[in-house]
Amino acid sequence: MDQKTCADCGQTRDRTHFTLKSSSPDGLSLYCRDCQRIRRMNRRARRTVHRSSAVPVLNPVAAALPTTDAATDYVMSKELVATWAAVQLLVRKGRSAPTLVFLGPSGCGKSEGAKQLGALAGLDVTKIDAPSITDPEAWFGTREVVVEDGAPKTVITDSAFVSAIQRPGVLIIDEFNRATDHTRGIVLGLLDDSRAVTNPLTGQPLVRHPQCFVIMTGNVGLAFTGTYAVDPAFLTRALVTNFDYLDRTSETALLISRTGVDQDAAALLARFADESRQRAARDEETTPVSTREILLAADAVSVGLDVDTAVRQAIINALPSEGGAESPRAKAEMSWTTLRKRVSEEADAY
Repeated sequence: MDQKTCADCGQTRDRTHFTLKSSSPDGLSLYCRDCQRIRRMNRRARRTVHRSSAVPVLNPVAAALPTTDAATDYVMSKELVATWAAVQLLVRKGRSAPTLVFLGPSGCGKSEGAKQLGALAGLDVTKIDAPSITDPEAWFGTREVVVEDGAPKTVITDSAFVSAIQRPGVLIIDEFNRATDHTRGIVLGLLDDSRAVTNPLTGQPLVRHPQCFVIMTGNVGLAFTGTYAVDPAFLTRALVTNFDYLDRTSETALLISRTGVDQDAAALLARFADESRQRAARDEETTPVSTREILLAADAVSVGLDVDTAVRQAIINALPSEGGAESPRAKAEMSWTTLRKRVSEEADAY
């Protein structure tokens, strides 16, 4: 017999999906490798819960996913991990993979979060930049006429989008709200119950694979130009996660973990970012400093660049200078200088 039914998930799979077990009548484990992995993780999660009752086990699959650590996985909130666990369970039960939408400010980890989810599930990840899709047909590939044996012939080359949507994996449509309604509307059918659209290049139906997870990311906020309103038709067909920046302590830990920068520099960069976000909450003309920007600055500091130069290169110099002393660049420079002075005074007082 070349196949065996798992006693846990109930799926009939090839024998290679089961580990050897000499005490079993057929020489194989009762459970497939995937279910064994989940059971092992559940046991570890339960031991963690036993040690700390403050961490609940939301459901078996949620417990099977790694718990989050802000120092390494700054985008993986408990809510997002639990949601991903739930959709994985749905797929294991034979349901089609739902669509997910990640919304939040630029540089807070939406795209990286999608990649991390794919890695957690052991799935291939394909990323499509929606702003590069300038017309509806561009989603599907290219069409050109070539001459073969003296006769014209139409050659169609499928896009990465077409390939990814038809196989198991994670398809990230990055910054989908930078594509116009006209451009992105053509793929809407892939997100509803039909999960299919007509490929305009071939005239044939394009069907989304049941195990293809589509994750769309979008920047939100008045600071982001070139974005379009998020069509409710997309949001009502998806599970929506709202992203935000880390608190200062967690962001400091993240900088140290990711870049190896020293504690003082990491704390200073995280404080600068945090204070900019507080100002942005009060003044819509202020651009908050993103996690992506201070990670870039911390990387440079970790190899010897002084922190003042790193901040100017990674953050301040990219801001508009129009307006003189009232320009975003001048204000950011003043904020950084003021912060450096306060930190120095605090150190002297201590």
